[in-house]
Amino acid sequence: MCWLFALTQVKIHLYLHLPISPQVDIWGVGIMAYDVLVGCPPFNSDEPNATVEAILLKEVEYPDLLSDDAVDFIDQVGSA
Repeated sequence: MCWLFALTQVKIHLYLHLPISPQVDIWGVGIMAYDVLVGCPPFNSDEPNATVEAILLKEVEYPDLLSDDAVDFIDQVGSA
């Protein structure tokens, strides 16, 4: 499922006419880390448009089960 969210990020960049860069790949690593640690992606929706809107407008919500180091890692790669 993580690849879907990384692909969604690439589509957002293309839609907004932003260049695809290594930062998009790094962002995808953060999404995969979140998914592996939590069990679902951070922007989980059945509606593709809702997923895109969440990626663009919402902050990631971290469950209490994540360590401070995990949250820091995901934050760092998410803002690369």
